[in-house]
Amino acid sequence: MTQADFSSIYKTPDLPNHPEEILHGIGLSSGIAMGPAFMLDSVSPEVNEYKIIKKNLKLEIERFEKARERSYNQIAQLLSKAEITSSSNDSEEITLLLEAHLGMLYSSRFVRGVRKRIEENRLNAEAAVRYEMEDMERVFAELDDSYIASRGQDVSDVGKRLLRNLTDQKYTAIKNIPDGGILLSEEITPMDLASLPSNRIAGLMSLVGTRQGHTGIMARSMGIPAVSSTGSMPKHVHSNSYVIIDGAKGILIVNPTEETWKKYRRQKEIVEIEHDQATRQKDFPAYTKDKVEVLVQANLTHFSDMDRILKSGASGIGLVRTEFMFMGREDLPDAREQFAKLKAVVKASKKLPVTIRTMDIGGDKMAPALNKRFGIGPNPALGLRAIRLSLSAPELLEAQMEAILRAAVYGNVDILVPMVSSVDEIKQVRAVMESTLKDLRKKNVKVPSKLPKLGAMIEIPAAIFIADELAKECDFFSLGTNDLVQYTLAADRGDEAMGQFYNPVHPAILKMIKICVDACDKANIPLSVCGELAGDPTILPLFIAMGIRKIAVQPLTVPDVKKWVRTMNVGDFKQCLEQGDVTTQEGIDKLITAMSRCWDIDKVVH
Repeated sequence: MTQADFSSIYKTPDLPNHPEEILHGIGLSSGIAMGPAFMLDSVSPEVNEYKIIKKNLKLEIERFEKARERSYNQIAQLLSKAEITSSSNDSEEITLLLEAHLGMLYSSRFVRGVRKRIEENRLNAEAAVRYEMEDMERVFAELDDSYIASRGQDVSDVGKRLLRNLTDQKYTAIKNIPDGGILLSEEITPMDLASLPSNRIAGLMSLVGTRQGHTGIMARSMGIPAVSSTGSMPKHVHSNSYVIIDGAKGILIVNPTEETWKKYRRQKEIVEIEHDQATRQKDFPAYTKDKVEVLVQANLTHFSDMDRILKSGASGIGLVRTEFMFMGREDLPDAREQFAKLKAVVKASKKLPVTIRTMDIGGDKMAPALNKRFGIGPNPALGLRAIRLSLSAPELLEAQMEAILRAAVYGNVDILVPMVSSVDEIKQVRAVMESTLKDLRKKNVKVPSKLPKLGAMIEIPAAIFIADELAKECDFFSLGTNDLVQYTLAADRGDEAMGQFYNPVHPAILKMIKICVDACDKANIPLSVCGELAGDPTILPLFIAMGIRKIAVQPLTVPDVKKWVRTMNVGDFKQCLEQGDVTTQEGIDKLITAMSRCWDIDKVVH
């Protein structure tokens, strides 16, 4: 397990004599957490406003700069910690968040605005930060695009950190959490999670948050059971209250009775036993009961993930996200730097297959150096991003292709192209790959004897409907389920208001997956699923019944998913699918229930 041992807490404590309160919400992260309640204080420091006399303006600017530098260093330390600690099993969300905050403190409209208010309005630094923060939050909130509007949270987080450093107010809420404490808050932001000592906390509850949002994704990647959207905060939380979180069912229990506490303690012990068993058997192959092999690979976001991947029992690296090399810096990595980093990954993989994705910059992943050159469009999710950006700047794609080809000498490498929407894009990438290989050979640079396999990330509806043509130009497909669902249903996965519309088993989504499976079968190329859905035990049987035999999940999940596969029977799932109805949501829900019953999911997954 990734968290500290809280076994002493799980023993029946002296439970307070308060009424048991049960709140139902959304399960953000599965698992059972039991421990003392801890209310998270996330309010902004109080700020006084006063005028600065003209001769002291320079000193006030210097005071702001010192607070800015201190804030920058604090976030840089958090970023370094996120990259090396084993608790961050999917460091992408934490890393991207922290790098965005570093960029905001380095050189941004926000920083320039604060300086301007101090100089022109002769405001003290605290008041200047508060006014600039409030104005920018207001502007973001008024925007129609939900992604850009959500950036107001980043402004708020950075502003609060600056205010704490200007006023020397410590963020004591995080510091004072007891071992095994369970966080309760109206809102727990991704920045809160990035700052939390995850080896000490047992679980969390936030009134705000969706499974597809950053906080939910980070909670799962850190192995922290979490619940959201309970409707209201608990009414009877006291300083000595104990709390239980059932992340799978989305339940929060405050002041549990002794009987309830013992019931969940038994369930938690079973969960831990099952997980320990899965970990011990992590190197066993993932064959179903009827001898069908399912390849379970891991995704790599940062180099720090490599050790966890090798220890997870994964059959390879299903996705290397290269964009992390471009984030949080004012310059761009050249081919040599990219090669050095990718070579380290490929060599460490010890001949396991490695799929390297060309950079997926844009959308929610911004790189300052590229922003300066291309700007940020009115809707980044639908703008110049991923392969569109790479092809619009050929030198970037050529440098990345050079790095990947040189790294491919040291292992078994495939290349994956993100956000493909046309056959021409694949043809152009293949042409760049071939010309780069030719140039490297002319320079007597060591390269692989043959080109790596080239695949397309299927995450746009357009790619689904040209799947037959794409399959003729590709060596493999990888389904990017998060974006496919988002773009198909016009539902932002990070927008809590869209939670009821973001449905990964919508009839349209299953129909698209079927089209993709058929195209791959016809062209005799492999298809994998990359994303969180592949690690969802209620949906995985559906994927397997539809013919998918390769999935990529976060390293923490690999042992459990392999264990699940070994308890499945593909024939049973196929029979359920043949007898089921996938044309209506009601039919799909019944199908998933039928698959869960024939698999007896409750005995396998807790």
